[in-house]
Amino acid sequence: MALLARLACGQDPSMKRHAIPTRLEEEFHQAIELEGREREVFLERLENQDPALATALRRLIALDERELEELDRPLLEQLSFQERTQPPSPLPLRVGPYRIEGLLGKGGMGMIYEASQENPHRTIALKLLRRDLLDPEAERRFHREAEILARLPHEGIAHIYQAGHGLVQWPGGETSEQPYLAMELIRGLPLVEYCRRNRLGLEERIRLLIRICSAVEQAHRKGIVHRDLKPQNILVNQEGVPKVLDFGVARLLEAERNQSFQTHTGQILGTLSYMSPEQVRGDSRSIGPPSDVYALGVIGFQCLAGVFPLDVHGCSIAQAARIIQEEQPTRLGEHDSSLRGDLETIFETALEKDPQRRYPSAGEMGADLQRFLQNEPIHARPPSRLYRIQKFTRRHRGLVYGTLTTFLVLILGVIGTTTFALRSRKSEAEAKSALARARREADKTEQIRRFLAGMLTASDPNLRRGKPLTVVELVDAAAREMDRNPPKDPLVEASLRGTLGETYRNLSQYPRSARQLKKALSLYESHLDPGDPRTAELRLKYARVLVETQKLEDAEKQLRLCAAAYHSLGDRGKEGLTQVLLFRSQLLTERRRFEEAAQLAKNALDLARKIPGQPLLLADCL
Repeated sequence: MALLARLACGQDPSMKRHAIPTRLEEEFHQAIELEGREREVFLERLENQDPALATALRRLIALDERELEELDRPLLEQLSFQERTQPPSPLPLRVGPYRIEGLLGKGGMGMIYEASQENPHRTIALKLLRRDLLDPEAERRFHREAEILARLPHEGIAHIYQAGHGLVQWPGGETSEQPYLAMELIRGLPLVEYCRRNRLGLEERIRLLIRICSAVEQAHRKGIVHRDLKPQNILVNQEGVPKVLDFGVARLLEAERNQSFQTHTGQILGTLSYMSPEQVRGDSRSIGPPSDVYALGVIGFQCLAGVFPLDVHGCSIAQAARIIQEEQPTRLGEHDSSLRGDLETIFETALEKDPQRRYPSAGEMGADLQRFLQNEPIHARPPSRLYRIQKFTRRHRGLVYGTLTTFLVLILGVIGTTTFALRSRKSEAEAKSALARARREADKTEQIRRFLAGMLTASDPNLRRGKPLTVVELVDAAAREMDRNPPKDPLVEASLRGTLGETYRNLSQYPRSARQLKKALSLYESHLDPGDPRTAELRLKYARVLVETQKLEDAEKQLRLCAAAYHSLGDRGKEGLTQVLLFRSQLLTERRRFEEAAQLAKNALDLARKIPGQPLLLADCL
């Protein structure tokens, strides 16, 4: 989000560069939660308050809603050139001692040409810094690439022959002085395409991955992180040797404190589908060899399973960033059962969200792949059950803590009742009665404990083979557990179903909410006294959900029953009756029955004025 905020802010020179980004990010998070007319009203209100901020926010939303096809290029390239509409440069004739033969492609910082050298005679790849990017920062990055490649003598990395500034001769006699990089020309196919075209088997694909890990490990030993590993940057030549290309966005670890070698804080470089969570966050301090390991995990997963471990196709930037940072990748075995076991564990380790839980370097990952081929024990271990539960708790902190709090309150109630029983000495009958109550409360607590245990087992990520679990899925698991193993006490079941119904309602899952509340209401009607206020409270909740599902006649019927129940309670039911009258008034207003609605509203107001200590309820009626 920080990257998007800077982009939107940077495109509008009228904006206050230091005051707006934080607020812009806050407004952005609010806006993307709204849809349709609600979002437009939000933007119009902001436009009246701060036109410049609203303009930037609209740009930011438009950028966020672009599909990820726009992100197939490295982000650096996309963001650097998205506003440029200049026609492509003509093909140069010569660059220094090299004769240009044709265009090979475009990199993040320059054009790449096929060129020939006379002495020694050979064909090379020549990268020429783009003229429209000829500024000090681009030149520093370009020369850094030359330095990196010169320090990486490895058969799996494109060799560098020469780097420097040279005279560029253009058609028409024009000349310019530009930096260039002459390197080994690799004729081959991108990794995934090579595997597919040659129909490589599992062992052959793993051996390719091991060689790639070896090349990247060479960089890691030199303190270099690639940060843009992807199949398009790994070409496999005619001899079957993979070559890692384009260290243009690599960071020299030992130069981290040298300001001239730093990218701007939080700037995201790389290609989104292969980026680690820390790269997506723009957390430059956390980027290191494990970031490349994550990319290798995605690449290897794609080579072996034919799909990405996380599907961000068609997502907006914000959605994709959230998925990469929060959701657990699928496991290899889900796509091919033959890939389960150690191989699955290797890639699960490489794709860990926490960099400290991944392989520390590409070499360690390659070594485990080699052990797998040799049928030796691998060093990686699958996440423990405790770790999975901890991750589950962090993803659903509010729901889990709320459940545990409720459970704790129930236990404290049991303790209190039991204490009372032990201390009571007035009579043997009274003590026995208190002890019986304590046992009933303990039995209720045990029923709730079993239900919670069954629910968490049903939603255990280990049993789901690593798939991410949404809050709705968690509540669905609880509902299924309730149907399979309902508590013995019908009132406990009714209370739990009422909680499920309310949770579904908060998640806008109205049909599911209505189903749970209806079952809970039926249990209350069967096992509580007719005048018990719990039935009326639940009936009002049920009526609200029926309105959301457009079952208005059924809702009115429930509201009339609810009003009668509260009326029978006398003073104890005044607050509930006021809420019922007010809600019926709102409902009749929506149905354009204005006279009836007005009368009910007046009745609600008259009643609210008679209830002491309820200013908020009175305010609702005004």
